[in-house]
Amino acid sequence: MRVGRESSVLGFKIHHKKLRTLDSKVRKFKHGLKRITRRCPGISIGSRIIRLKQYAQGWMGHYGCGLKYDDAIALDGWIRRRLRMCYWKQWRRPRRRIRALTNLGVNKRDAIRLGLSRKSYWRPSPSIFSSPVNFFIFTSFYGYIV
Repeated sequence: MRVGRESSVLGFKIHHKKLRTLDSKVRKFKHGLKRITRRCPGISIGSRIIRLKQYAQGWMGHYGCGLKYDDAIALDGWIRRRLRMCYWKQWRRPRRRIRALTNLGVNKRDAIRLGLSRKSYWRPSPSIFSSPVNFFIFTSFYGYIV
């Protein structure tokens, strides 16, 4: 077996004397998360979060030691954005979106602006819950990556 500058074993690569997770494993993890958080309704948000938590904890248990901190924070933000997209899809109608946003603490003007937006589900997801800090406390999703 020839050993080059980078070697890979069991989903990890050794790069400059440090253990790193392969990019293909991170892409496969994101694909699995997309399967859990896909837009078509069929399971409740609560059971979706439980499945997401189990999947993320299992993956982090194996590959987490090779993940850089900045990449882990970016991955956590991406998971949160996927969950916001699921909520936005679940609320569907503008009236329901406005009511749900005001219940979460967004002021009325911003809730109306976001609720009446014609954008799809993924595009407005970064700005949907930018105001209330307590959204993920409200939904009992504290972050399972970081």
